Amino acid sequence: MSIYDLLRAALPSIKLYRPATNSQIARVEQSLNFKFPDWLRELYLQTNGVVSSDSSSTYLFALERTDDFSESLLSWNQFQRAEWLSNWTSNVSPKVEWNDFDVHQFLLIGTFDGISNWAIKHETGSQIILYDVRDEKHDEIFADNFADACIKQEKWIREIEDDLYCGREFYMPKSNGSDVDRLFQLMLEIDKPRNVLHFHHAISQRPNEPGILFIIRLGAEDQVRLISANGKLPFILRLSVWPLEEDMSCIVWTIKDAIQRIFASRDCVEISWRDGKRPVPDLNKLRSIWTDAGMPNSELTLLANALCARDDHRKREENPRGNRE
Repeated sequence: MSIYDLLRAALPSIKLYRPATNSQIARVEQSLNFKFPDWLRELYLQTNGVVSSDSSSTYLFALERTDDFSESLLSWNQFQRAEWLSNWTSNVSPKVEWNDFDVHQFLLIGTFDGISNWAIKHETGSQIILYDVRDEKHDEIFADNFADACIKQEKWIREIEDDLYCGREFYMPKSNGSDVDRLFQLMLEIDKPRNVLHFHHAISQRPNEPGILFIIRLGAEDQVRLISANGKLPFILRLSVWPLEEDMSCIVWTIKDAIQRIFASRDCVEISWRDGKRPVPDLNKLRSIWTDAGMPNSELTLLANALCARDDHRKREENPRGNRE
């Protein structure tokens, strides 16, 4: 069974793309002076890129830049080689034997935080290597092959997901037609092209206590919280965006207002990575999105503060790995 078939069977939610061509492969090989091993060539002829199920990691770059990839195998390796020649990384980890660390010996095929890379070398065959300028063990074997590496990383993502949303459950609409149900269905309808929507219900609220909390993920560390006394309007919305140091909040009085702010925020937050770094979202633009249009609701604000504090406390209590938000 090919690596592509293994991925489809073991990880049905993983994102695969249209095949590359032999001419694209030849062009990139020549530009990087690195002949692809047979398994990598075969994989590219079946999918020009592989992305994690939650879009947080690029396991395999597209050969050249596309609308789906802000970096490519070609551009990322060219950038890293240019950085290597300037030797900027010696200040990051001066104890590394830099001749052994020369990026020209590697082909960087993917990245999951902009610094840590999956790499391959001709002499190690199909093994996936961790290439990380922050770690003296820069040539550590991550997995014996690409399929095993993806499966291992997806398992780790699921563990992080469990930790982040400990004491919560994925929200499913009920039959009573509440405002939360309508908001959820409208977001799904509008969001069809993306085909990704994480909408969690914080079940940590104690019985007979007022207030309902819902969490919408915008990214790996970004989220919107919707707080309502009974699932009916009005909502107070809380926006947490990494790497900003402050949270933002506003009160909304209509479902349309909530949807507009949530999607406008996602567009502001989901900026294409540049040279392996995530740009800081435009703080002024976010503030303009999250500006209260009506009179403050002190009772709802107090309720929202209590619900968020209680949810954070419960999450820390039940999360043995520590708070990662």
